[in-house]
Amino acid sequence: MIDRAQRHDRVLFAAGAVLTVFVILYTSLFIASHLTRSSEHHNATYSGDFTRIEVSVSGTATVTGTSTSSVHADWDLSWSLFRPRIETDIDGSTLRLSVSCSNTPGRDCASSVALSVPIRAAVSVSAAGGVQATDVQGGLKARTRDGQLDLRDVKGAVDLGTRGGAINAEGLGGSELHARSRDGSMKLVFSAPHEASKSLHATDERPWHSLRSEMDTPSRSTGAAAASTSRSPPTRSRLGPSRCKAAMPT
Repeated sequence: MIDRAQRHDRVLFAAGAVLTVFVILYTSLFIASHLTRSSEHHNATYSGDFTRIEVSVSGTATVTGTSTSSVHADWDLSWSLFRPRIETDIDGSTLRLSVSCSNTPGRDCASSVALSVPIRAAVSVSAAGGVQATDVQGGLKARTRDGQLDLRDVKGAVDLGTRGGAINAEGLGGSELHARSRDGSMKLVFSAPHEASKSLHATDERPWHSLRSEMDTPSRSTGAAAASTSRSPPTRSRLGPSRCKAAMPT
């Protein structure tokens, strides 16, 4: 009986020792990850006849359409203990770029990128921070968590979504636009009146929302087709207790 009790005590002691070592090691890595931080600027050029570019970062993303056929990327990386890896995947005419962190307690890392892409390529961007896109004519899909979406002269099918930021777009043109925001306002300006007569769907997930859509002609005269609210009860059509939808006339 005494031997059994002693064995039980030894097992508990060993388990406690292992747990203590684990806690000390984890705490040390956690402290080190907050005391030591490194950063790096890295640029790369990806050659190929790409018609679609997909990129995913934890920070901000800037995309600019150019007359070149290659893709150029300027990366800004920062990390605590373990340097993040830039992942590249080429599948035919599709280029996928992403950044991965080490699966350890010190995996805290951040990444931002500025991309120069073929002007007629389709682009898909996923970022925790803001997204800026200029002169993208092959269509754009952009998703952010907390950042703002800023677009200028983007053509083709456009699909925008943000949880905590505003959507500001000028010079839009193309067959279809979907814009979705939970906490931010939207301003959508088209390059010509006929562009706005195609397909526009703007959805917000808040009870009160500020949405403005404009048709901006080359002469800078503006015709309005808008739904807007302030902090008073909305006058738009309601799709539920916290959703609204505004569509341009066809």
